[in-house]
Amino acid sequence: MRHTQYFPIGAALLSIISLQTGAALAKTAFTTVGPEGMSALRVGIAAIILCCFTKPWRIRCNLSDLVNMLFFGVTLGLMNLFIYMAFKYMPVGIAISMEVIGPLTVTLLSSRQPKDLISILFALTGLTLLPIGGNNASIEFLGVVYVGASALFWGLYVSSGSKIASFGSQGFSLGLIVASMFIVPLGINSGVIEKINIDVFVIGCTIAIMSTALPLIFDSFALNHVPKSIFGVLMSASPAVSALAGMVILDEVLTLYQWVGILLISLACMGATMSFKSNVVATN
Repeated sequence: MRHTQYFPIGAALLSIISLQTGAALAKTAFTTVGPEGMSALRVGIAAIILCCFTKPWRIRCNLSDLVNMLFFGVTLGLMNLFIYMAFKYMPVGIAISMEVIGPLTVTLLSSRQPKDLISILFALTGLTLLPIGGNNASIEFLGVVYVGASALFWGLYVSSGSKIASFGSQGFSLGLIVASMFIVPLGINSGVIEKINIDVFVIGCTIAIMSTALPLIFDSFALNHVPKSIFGVLMSASPAVSALAGMVILDEVLTLYQWVGILLISLACMGATMSFKSNVVATN
């Protein structure tokens, strides 16, 4: 059973790959439905998909749990909306590089292991290098504001997600329903219904699965087994994955500085994995 300790880490990494690839795909449809419309399609379709499979109405919980799920749903919805808004004003890889400060802050506040602090140092250094490149000229102040808001809610997402992780995918599905209750109306108000076509709908379905449904399932498993400090550091791989996805899907070229940043962030994730293994062995 020793190898089972890696399953939660693998789930967290799969969540990142699915999420960031979907993010790059989502930006390809912004010219048609805009970030608000794509957020509505992503959250709304994902809520329907997950509800069909997880049946969250069967969940049994107390008032405190419901409050936690409500708060989780709000953080999830706002995190998704603000990062899509930021994509309008900067490249995907740069936006995610800034957004990851949110979960890293959770890591910094909750970490008690020296190895975790080393991982945080590597990740922060990588984050400093990733924005350096030819794409910097396209960064606008409003985009920084949006990505700052998304970083805040991503940090709260990690913190609140760990409180409902014991309910599994049912709890996360209920939170997604909460998010769809205000994200979908915002999308409708932006005119997504009039702008949508079959191609955009297919992209919306794909993104709903890749960027919301699968990551929520993976995250619900990972957060139930991985400490918040380790989960936050693992999330620091998001800039690397998003930069690669942007290069392949959106033709966003990476510089040498950005590749060095990716390497440092990968080392941070490796350090977090080794730290988690040591903690598991010590408790056994």
